[in-house]
Amino acid sequence: MAEESKPTEEREEETPAAMDSPAEGEEKVETKGKEVSLRNRQAVWGWVRVGLLVMLLGVTGALVALRWACQPVSLTAAPRLVTIPPGASLSKIAHQLEREGLIRRAWIFIHLAKRQGKAASLQAGQYELSPHLTPQEILDRLTAGEVAVRWITFPEGFTLRQMAERWEQEGFGPAAEYLRWATERASEFGVKGLPVGQTLEGYLFPDTYRLPVGASARDLIALQVKRFEEVYADLVKTAQPRLSRHEIVALASLVEREARTERDRPLIAGVLYNRLERHWRLECDASVLYALGEHKSRVLYRDLRVDSPYNTYRYAGLPPGPIANPGRASLAAALHPAKTEALYYVARPDGSHVFSRTLAEHRRAIAEIRR
Repeated sequence: MAEESKPTEEREEETPAAMDSPAEGEEKVETKGKEVSLRNRQAVWGWVRVGLLVMLLGVTGALVALRWACQPVSLTAAPRLVTIPPGASLSKIAHQLEREGLIRRAWIFIHLAKRQGKAASLQAGQYELSPHLTPQEILDRLTAGEVAVRWITFPEGFTLRQMAERWEQEGFGPAAEYLRWATERASEFGVKGLPVGQTLEGYLFPDTYRLPVGASARDLIALQVKRFEEVYADLVKTAQPRLSRHEIVALASLVEREARTERDRPLIAGVLYNRLERHWRLECDASVLYALGEHKSRVLYRDLRVDSPYNTYRYAGLPPGPIANPGRASLAAALHPAKTEALYYVARPDGSHVFSRTLAEHRRAIAEIRR
């Protein structure tokens, strides 16, 4: 029996050695938990880093896309005319610009306009835009109304028919359109003192004009009449007119077509006033050419027989209206004529004139010039 109990004792002794104490077990569990928590945190931080990297790439990509969209489409493409219709929305304009290859993306144009409070400030018209402009530069032009413009110049002394021809030659429109507004519809421009039935001859101020592309003949004529009114109003301030405004413009047109030098303008005006006071015929060659409807280097004796109220060789006094469109210098001469006793003048080959008080002096001057 003693021997049988021995294994039991051994087992009893072995049992404590095979088992951990409660404290040691708790310590192992805690260690394992820490290891799991650490791995979890590392995994989370890994995903966070991936997320941050994705976000960084996204932001970088967005910035690159934004920068790309803000750049010009091309640095070499030619400018083109673009018509922005009245009432067009911001979205419609942006997509039109994209379709026409002027901006890379419509959304960047919309974004810029809204961010700057310009969405409702885009102006209709024809614009000359180039693909080498940035979306911001195009936006600035459309909000400022910097429409495409063209220039046209009319020399002093041009008749309205010559102006109509130049209007057509410069590619603005048909001459007939200009003539219709300057003749048949002359009364619509409100010219002061214009007799009923008169054209705008004389009131279409010769100058250089800046016109938006697509401007009509009416638009140009309105500018010319406005400019005439400004110039005349300035000149008349210091004048004491002896004639009506329409008569002064007619006399100024004669001066414009007769004179070739600045010095001669007031002297020719003085001669014309002297002859008017004596009720003489003015006998201006330029009026004969206007009556003939053609330009000639020399007026022949047979030309003087043309029956027209504009022929100042046949009819005394001023013609019924201007024969050309005078510039500022000729209008000034008509309003401020030189004080002279001369009643005649004849042109030298260089365009200047010899002035005479008597017919005998005048004939001698003619003979001298023809010699």
